[in-house]
This record gives sequence, structure tokens and C-alpha cells, in this order.
Amino acid sequence: MTHLSKWEAGIIGSNICYTLRFLEWSSSFYYCISFAVLLCAGFCFCLFFEWSWLKNEHFTDRTFFRPRAKPAFWTMLLFPITLFSLLTSPVSDKIAAHLIFQAGLLLVQPLSLAGILCWSQTKDTQKLCRRFCVQTALLEIPLVFLLSILTGLDFLACVSLVLMAIGHLYTLQGLMFSLSQTFTFGELTLVSQIMVFFTRRSCSIILQAITHNLDLPNKDELMSTFVCCLMVAVIIFHCFPDPLNAYRFYGTYIGIGIVFTIYWCVRLYPYELSTVISNFDISLFKISLLLYWSVWAGFAVTVVINYNRKKYLITTSVRKYFHLVMIGVYLPGFLNDPHFLSLAASVAFAVLLGLEQMRMYQVPPFGSFLHESLSVFLDDKDTGPFLVTHIYLLIGFSVPVWLSTTNTILCAHHMSGFAGLLSLGIGDSAASVFGSKFGKIKLLGTSKTFEGTLFSVIAQLTFAWYLSFMVHFPINFRFVFSVVLASLYEATTDQIDNLVLPFFIFPFLNLL
Repeated sequence: MTHLSKWEAGIIGSNICYTLRFLEWSSSFYYCISFAVLLCAGFCFCLFFEWSWLKNEHFTDRTFFRPRAKPAFWTMLLFPITLFSLLTSPVSDKIAAHLIFQAGLLLVQPLSLAGILCWSQTKDTQKLCRRFCVQTALLEIPLVFLLSILTGLDFLACVSLVLMAIGHLYTLQGLMFSLSQTFTFGELTLVSQIMVFFTRRSCSIILQAITHNLDLPNKDELMSTFVCCLMVAVIIFHCFPDPLNAYRFYGTYIGIGIVFTIYWCVRLYPYELSTVISNFDISLFKISLLLYWSVWAGFAVTVVINYNRKKYLITTSVRKYFHLVMIGVYLPGFLNDPHFLSLAASVAFAVLLGLEQMRMYQVPPFGSFLHESLSVFLDDKDTGPFLVTHIYLLIGFSVPVWLSTTNTILCAHHMSGFAGLLSLGIGDSAASVFGSKFGKIKLLGTSKTFEGTLFSVIAQLTFAWYLSFMVHFPINFRFVFSVVLASLYEATTDQIDNLVLPFFIFPFLNLL
């Protein structure tokens, strides 16, 4: 491996050691030990796969992944570590087993796929991956059922885990071939892990609401229906090889919207409007918050239109305007009403993904306009048909908030919700702007500078000090260590930092 790859691998290894060292081991000790062994073994395999890739040995085909970037196989460890870090307090064996099973499945499957790609000599990668998916599903289904029954999980939980395993296999190979050259292998696995985890979680919430005849729907159920509808749309669009036309695009979304409306009409039918408003806590403050967010959205649109009209040069500093928008949106929302922010973020993600599909497929009347407008802001890492940097930015800010506010997994630490704000909104922006203007000393042989990385650390510590006046945010040695390590990771990785940085720092914040 190259010198830079060794640094990046060492930083990820430090993340694993930190999580294992400060985790609460009194809850389901044997499950935690089993996953810790799997995590360490997975890290060793990732090192071997990275070495094989860089040595140009064994791997059957690289054309499906983003060019001029390392695969960074250890990126597949970030989301399982994030889930594992949620075990911050003693919980029942059943809850711990369910969470660890999810994290384990999300790690084992891409690890197995990387092994198949590494050791197979076939040239037909698509056929190889399809055969891998079928064989793995046939092996995993009875194994997951058996382990679930032995650990006392109910039938619904067993079925959801099996469906998650199958869905993850489908998502991995679907993203790899339908969006060729969009992802590195590490980014591919991280995106598929996020998609599958939140889809399974959303389906479980909806099924629980239906089967248990819950009296009043809540915000989690509303957000879950958004996610499920969005995943259905993604599956429909990418199941067909023919070009997407306007009739199918709008017809799909209209049909999904009708199903969504019918579902909620049925759920809300027995209740009066005043009861529904009271249950969802629709207040003047929420309306004011929506108006405030609309102002920031208008600012972002204005920047895009202005730079397109005047043909200004787009620099790294200009792109950080959108980080400023995200700070303005997420900070007041998370401090005042994090659950409402979670719901709004899910709606914003659905809208942004729909617009990107419209741009990618050139769907009239706005497809060409969106393509021309966004092409000015393209990052050099947007090499595939699907532009990901702006969607990764929304994911990086939103997923920590979704994980820290959910009440269906565990009650995560409140500070972990600031992972995107801290690492992307403050740290990454400060490093880019200050480093590009004043940076002189190159860091570890990269294009990043020592001055930019140092200012990133200072900016994040200053932001944390500011937050400590409003929320309990301890600034101690462990926090400083996590900020320094995250800043070094941003400097050494060539993965898109909008995606990977929040998941790197989330376990640190959750275990403070």
C-alpha cells in the first residue's frame, strides 16, 4: 500500500480501537465480543483487499468504480461501527442482538463481495455478482433465521433481518452496475448500508403500527412512509434498462403519492382534525421554522442562479456556501426541535433525489435546466451519471440527526447529532477555505495543507465551546483527540468527505 493509504488505514483502526475501548460492555457481553472479533477480522481483510487492489492483483474488473480513487475498503466498517457505538448503556439481550445482527449483516455482505471480486478470475463481473447474490442469499436465509430464533427475536424481527440481507445484496450489485463509475467500493458499500438500514427500520415502524393497531400515528411513522415511498421509486426507476421518459417519471411519483395519501387518510380517518394537530404538535414555532428554512433554501437557489448567469469561476470556497446553508438550517432546528428537523430532512432528501433523477434522465420540462445549472458546480469526484456530492452533503448532515433522535433502536447520545455540523459544516469548510488561502505546508504528501488541518481543529473546538453554552457538550481530552483524528482523516482520504466524515466522528461523539 502507499504511504497515504497506510495513514488512512491507521486512522480507521484507531476509530475501531476507540469504539471498542470506551463501549459499554455490560450489555450483552458475548454479542459484543462476537461483533468485535468480526470487526477486527474485517479490518484485516480490508487491508489485504486494498493491498491487492493497489498491486493490481486478482481483481476482475475496476471499470464499475470511480476512476483515480482508491477503493478504501475499510470505509465499509464506518456504518457498522456507528451502529455498534449506539450500545452506550446496558440494554436487554434482545435489543443488543437485533442491533448487532444488523451491523454484522451490513459488514459481512460487502466483505464477502470484495473477497469474491478479489479471488475470482472471471471477466464477466456482472454475472459473477449475480451468482454471488443468489448463493449468498440461499446461505444467509436459514442462518439468519436460526440465529434469530436462538437469541429470542420474534418472527417479525427475523423476517425483517432476512429481507434486509436480501435487499442489501440487491442494492450492492444494483448500484454498482446501474450507476457505473459513480462510487468507489467503499462509498458504494456505505451508501447501500445506509439505504438498507433505514428502509428496514421504516418498514418495521409501519408494520408495527399496522399490526399493533396503534391509536395515533406519530412523526416516526410519517418519516418512515416518506422513506419507503422513496425506496419504491428508486427500485422502479432502476429496474428497467430503457431510458426513462416523462410519462413514466411523473406517473410513478403520482402513483406513489396516491398510495401515500390513501394510507394516511386511512390512518387519520377516525380522528378529528384538532386531535391530529395536537398529536403532531403543529405550532406557530414550527411554521416559523419552516419559513426560516425556506429563506436559506432561497439563498442556495439564488447562489446557483447568480453563478450560472454571470459565469463566475467555481472554487472550493464557493462550494462551501452550501455548507453555510446547511449550518443555518440544521443548527437552530436541532437545538430547538430535532424530531421536526428529522422529518423535514427526510422530505428534503426525497425532493433532492427526485430532482437528481430528473436531471440524470433529462426529464422535461426541468431536466435540461437542472443539468446546466448543476454542471457549473460539479466536483472533480462527480464522474458517474449520478451527481452525488450535494446528496452526500444532505446525507452527512441528516443521518446523525436521524440516528440520535430515533426511539426505535436506542436512545443515542444527544451530542452525536452534531456529527455532520461539526465535521462538515465547521471542520471541512474551515480546512478548505483557510487552507486554500493561507496553506503552505503540504500534509503527508497530499494536496491538503497543515495550516488548513490545524485551522479545522481550532474551528471545531471553537464551535464546541460555543455549543457548550446552550447544550451539555463536554470539551475534554477525548473530544480534542476525536477532532484531531477526524481532521487528519479528512486530509488523508480521497473518498468524498461529505459522506464519510460524519460517520467517522459519530462514534467518538456518541461515546464521550
